[in-house]
Amino acid sequence: MNISAPTLPSAPEPEWFTRRRERILAGLDLSRGRGIEIGALATPLVRKSEADIRYVDWADRDALAAKYAGDPNVDVAALVDVDCLWGERTLAECFPNDPGFDFVIASHVVEHVPDMIGWLQEISAVLRPGGRLYLAVPDRRYTFDYYRRTSGLAEFIGAYLTRARRPTPAQIFDQGAYFAQLDPASTTKITPDPAAHLNVAKLRQALEVAKAVATQPQYLDVHCWTFTPRSMLETLIALADLGLLPFRCHRFEPTRQLENEMVIVLEKLDGTDAGAAARLSFVAALDRLRSDDPRTAEATDEPSLALALGAPAPPRSENGAAVLHPLDRLRRKLAIRRRIGSLHWRLPRRRTRHVPELRLGPREFPGLDDLGRAISPYRPAFARSGDFIDGSHRAIGPVGDSAAMMRSDIPGLLRVADGLSLYEFAYHAGGDILELGASGALSTSILCRAVRNSRSGVQVVAVDASPARHRETSGILSDRALDHCYRGLVGNAAPILSDLARHGRQIGFAFIDFAQSYEAVKGACDLLTGLMIPGGFMLFHDFDDVRNRTELEHFGIYRAVRDYVQDTEGAAFLGMVGCCAIVRAKH
Repeated sequence: MNISAPTLPSAPEPEWFTRRRERILAGLDLSRGRGIEIGALATPLVRKSEADIRYVDWADRDALAAKYAGDPNVDVAALVDVDCLWGERTLAECFPNDPGFDFVIASHVVEHVPDMIGWLQEISAVLRPGGRLYLAVPDRRYTFDYYRRTSGLAEFIGAYLTRARRPTPAQIFDQGAYFAQLDPASTTKITPDPAAHLNVAKLRQALEVAKAVATQPQYLDVHCWTFTPRSMLETLIALADLGLLPFRCHRFEPTRQLENEMVIVLEKLDGTDAGAAARLSFVAALDRLRSDDPRTAEATDEPSLALALGAPAPPRSENGAAVLHPLDRLRRKLAIRRRIGSLHWRLPRRRTRHVPELRLGPREFPGLDDLGRAISPYRPAFARSGDFIDGSHRAIGPVGDSAAMMRSDIPGLLRVADGLSLYEFAYHAGGDILELGASGALSTSILCRAVRNSRSGVQVVAVDASPARHRETSGILSDRALDHCYRGLVGNAAPILSDLARHGRQIGFAFIDFAQSYEAVKGACDLLTGLMIPGGFMLFHDFDDVRNRTELEHFGIYRAVRDYVQDTEGAAFLGMVGCCAIVRAKH
């Protein structure tokens, strides 16, 4: 983290506070720009001696001192002076004629705001394009909200439509009735024991407080919302789909062991056409969460509307034809021109370049019982002086951490080892590159980036059965100026492979990730025999997966690759990398 300042705080920070501050503010340079911290109380993450910062809260210092007078967790004497009261007024009205801020910090605040959607929109209104909102959010499973339901999308929408500025009697009752005293340092959830935390007396007391607020409206500070990492991301995906969220996900860190909070950094969108990419940034964070955090197996309290929405359908005119955005029309025209040019098979437009020596040689197939035991590390397949080909290759991830899942704002699940190998084989491909299926655009973007950087003139032909995924991938590649080396085909693999073979297409490298059944993968292998150039390479995803020996009915990738190599004279198994098998076509 780059936290630089003219002077440091006069009193030394506790070690735990320093670690927490560095985690939340990672990447924020306090020596540049102006910011706001909301709800700093007595422990601001940024002091005025460190940065140009304004403190915002719902009450002034005297009112906060009265509220926290008996709270042992708040040093009333150290409360900061509040620069602006944000409650009945909008945040923009708090800072009239201000040119805009570069960052906003809110630690354990978002759960208190009566209207979360409106709150996020008001923060966006005072941020410059590209400005960031740094949030620390309590995880319901490890706080006094343990017995409360996880907040649902309908509740957020209701508060937004009514423009709530105060907690409702229902929210006040909910916190009071289901309050639980937990140890925040616990590594797991407490053993459910409602009798120790919930009783009729508490329900009655909560009802009396809620009645008082209902008959005489007043601001009573409570947790209006409860979150888990999964519910937070699912809610943000849905809000992005509904056009209510003016942010993309810049960084998301789920709750760590011995802690009770997640960290999310939102970046203000800088254009009206950034909504689709913003949605995908939250989907990518959710994909990483599912892969990295087994605790997400615990479902939210309602079916996930966010995931059910899927990719938004394009608008249609009265006669049923799709209505295209002007940029989409331009992209379609360019795509048609590229396709017309590709109808005529052309000589490869490659620069003469040295192809390095292959380091890999034939290996014995692993035993079926060895599958899924350990992730095979990445090792360069071609001779070179260093671990990486170029900067794009290095950006995929460190070689020493090749078993870890890639972290990217592009949707898709790949291990670092898988990504490094994809880039390397695509970079040195002797013919066009074929991708059969992908769970997201991550693998396609790696292939296209390698082709662009190699200046080989080959094309990435990506085949996917899902039109929605095809649209998402095309949009992502276009946004990153990678679509000039990409051609997407929608449909089933077998007929498309047959059609490519009839047109004499020659494939130098193929990435197979479209199916798990033996029949589908073996059928694709047989069709690839007529497409691969002599000595070309194939990478089979999910080959080293325990399900190939535990779910034989559905998972047959291992058996399909083994039978293909044994049946095809000259084909060779070159080993494994990540969860993939490397196969060289006959030569």
